[in-house]
Amino acid sequence: MVTSSPAALVGAPNNGGFAPYLLLLTLSIHSLIAGLTLGISSAAGAGVLLIAILAHKGAAGFALGSTFREAAIPLRTRIPALLVFVGSTPLGVILGGAAIDLLGTGDGAAVAWFKAVGAGTFLYVATLDIVREEFFPGGTNRGRRLIWAIVGAGIMALVAIWM
Repeated sequence: MVTSSPAALVGAPNNGGFAPYLLLLTLSIHSLIAGLTLGISSAAGAGVLLIAILAHKGAAGFALGSTFREAAIPLRTRIPALLVFVGSTPLGVILGGAAIDLLGTGDGAAVAWFKAVGAGTFLYVATLDIVREEFFPGGTNRGRRLIWAIVGAGIMALVAIWM
């Protein structure tokens, strides 16, 4: 059954709809851009960026795998789909390295652009997926979740200053 209702799409993880694939696409593009950023980064900043990507990739992979499992997508479909996500960051690193070889390091505009796009995709996923799930259904501890979200944003801001 094809539906055009946004509410049906949002609730799709419960009935095997398009939501797991949309999340796969969004996270894979984000991971590809993060890999590109790592591939074009200088050696000084690459170590910190690699640690951030690895920490983030584990949590994102768990969330993506859980979404596919909740949607009851068969394992023979789930594994290749998740391999797309797994390979997106290394592919980005390879493409970023190739871009540096072909275009040179330039004046840093390319690095800034990829970092901005990577941060933008992260904010998009966070605000439209994670925040929606955590705050809009309601519940008894919304205040506590809000405090932890602010603490997490503050820690990420400190990490960004450190990088």
